[in-house]
Amino acid sequence: MTLNELNALHANRKEGESVNETQKRLLQERKPVALLPSPQEEPGTEEPLPNDEDFAETSLVIPRYKIIQPTTRLEGATTGRYLNTLTGEEKEKLENIVFLKRTTGRVLFPKDDYSGERACWSYDGLFPAAQEILFKSGQPPQHNQCVSKSGGVKTIHCPMAEWHKDEKNNNIAPLCKETIGFLGIEQGDFPFMIIFHGKAIPTIKTLLASIYLKTKQALLQGKTLYLRDFFVTLGLKLQINEKGKFYMPVIEKIEEINNAAERKLFTDCFHAFERKNAIEPQEVQTAMA
Repeated sequence: MTLNELNALHANRKEGESVNETQKRLLQERKPVALLPSPQEEPGTEEPLPNDEDFAETSLVIPRYKIIQPTTRLEGATTGRYLNTLTGEEKEKLENIVFLKRTTGRVLFPKDDYSGERACWSYDGLFPAAQEILFKSGQPPQHNQCVSKSGGVKTIHCPMAEWHKDEKNNNIAPLCKETIGFLGIEQGDFPFMIIFHGKAIPTIKTLLASIYLKTKQALLQGKTLYLRDFFVTLGLKLQINEKGKFYMPVIEKIEEINNAAERKLFTDCFHAFERKNAIEPQEVQTAMA
C-alpha cells in the first residue's frame, strides 16, 4: 500500500474503525482506496514552483510502449512497430534504452477478445489487484491469491495460473500469463514503461540473464553494476505459427555504460523515481497480444 492510499484510509475512517476495517468497508462500498482522492495538504505545506503554479506532480504521465500486432485494433497503426501510446509515435526498434527498474506480475485477458481490456491482473504476481478489478468489472478477482512462494517452491492457488496437459500430453500455458515490466529511459532522458508477456517472456528472461552474468563478471573485477548500467536495443521479428502471425522482441544489443557521467545520470533517475513512487501500475498497457 502506498503512502497516499494509507492517508486516504485514515481520512475515510469512521470512529472506532481500524484501518483494515475501513479498507474492507470501502471495498464493499466499491470505493477502491487507490482511486480515492488524496487528502488535502495543509495550507502552506508546499512551496509553489516559479512559473509552474498550475503544474501538479499528478500531471506527469509516463508513456507506455506496446508492440503493434496484426491483431491490434488501432486505425492507421503500422504492424511490427513499437507504439508510444501517449504520443502516437512509432519506432522500428527501441534503441539505446536504459531499464531503471523491473517488476513482475500476471494478466488474464478474456478469451478471443483483442481489445486489450483485462479481466484480472496482478502487479506483484502473487496477489490480484482486488480493489481495481472490482471497481472496473463489478466482479471480484478469479481468486484471492495467484501464487505463493516459500523456500524456492511455488504453489499455484488460482486455477487460471495453472499449467495443463492436452490429450497428447503437451503442456498448455496458463490463461493468466506471467508479465515482466520495466520503467526505462529513452535517448533524450524521456521515461517510459513497457510490459511483456506470453511468448515474449523467454526473450526477456534471456536479456535479464545476460545482464546478470555481466554484473557477476564485473563483480569479480571489483566493479558493481546494476540493471541501469547497460544500454539495450530491442528490435522486432515476425513469427508465424499455427495460430497466425505475431511480432516478437529481439535483443540487438546489451552494452555496458562506461561513461561515468551517464551512469550517474541514470542512477539519479532511478533514485528520483524511487522517491516519488513514480512506478504506478494503473492502466498499464501490455506489450504482447
